[in-house]
Amino acid sequence: MNCFGSNYQLREVYLQDNMLVELNGSLRHLTCIQVLLLNGNQLVKLTDVVHELRAMQCLKTLSTCLSFQY
Repeated sequence: MNCFGSNYQLREVYLQDNMLVELNGSLRHLTCIQVLLLNGNQLVKLTDVVHELRAMQCLKTLSTCLSFQY
């Protein structure tokens, strides 16, 4: 998902139902995000997802229907 590189001021990102397995640091620089929907994906590691979200100081809405593979 390197399409976010120059879009660092995005406020809303809708990535639901994309069969994502990992985020690979692609959202880490998006510190202005207020809405992030990740539901319906197959994210593997919760700790990696939390690490991605750490810099998102403006985050107000995060989908809570994450499907993690164990």
